[in-house]
Amino acid sequence: MVRLIGVVRMLFPVEKFTRPFKRVAYWCYQFLGQPIPKSLWSIHLLDIYSKAARAYKPANYSAPAVLISTLSNRHGYLSRWTEVISGDLVTHTVSGDHMNILREPQLKEWAEKLRDCLIYRQTSRASSK
Repeated sequence: MVRLIGVVRMLFPVEKFTRPFKRVAYWCYQFLGQPIPKSLWSIHLLDIYSKAARAYKPANYSAPAVLISTLSNRHGYLSRWTEVISGDLVTHTVSGDHMNILREPQLKEWAEKLRDCLIYRQTSRASSK
């Protein structure tokens, strides 16, 4: 079996596969119980993340919360968060998407929204004392 895998690796270098073929190769390594090559680690990590996300059942959160979402994701995430958060939920929307939210100029916009929320929360708590 090990010899066969060595021959397959030599004839079909995984590093040169396109994404769909890499997924098939990943499944083959999983099925055969073989170590996952470094070139397939990203697929392996995404697989682990997907399994964990499907299995995760968040507990109810009853404290105030802030949701800062992007224009492209605001509707999908809002409905999921409102199922979990029973406290006050303040939402803000910033430009960008999931992949570039932590890059300028979206990062600055996100940080300003977060700063404003934190200042509001601190001043409202201080005035209620």
